[in-house]
Amino acid sequence: MAFNKIKQYFLDSLQELGKVTWPTKHRAVNICILVVSFVVISAAVIAAVDFVLNRGYAYLLTLAAN
Repeated sequence: MAFNKIKQYFLDSLQELGKVTWPTKHRAVNICILVVSFVVISAAVIAAVDFVLNRGYAYLLTLAAN
């Protein structure tokens, strides 16, 4: 009984995959470029914030040492 439910699940999944409108190669490449660009920009922003906060923390430590 459980095997029939699992089998039906996979058959339904395959049927649904047939209904999917897959992107063209050009669209997929554009989306990939967009995602990579967003990741690089996000990483740069996080690195800049980390750098500024690190410098501020180091400055506060030098003030506390005096």
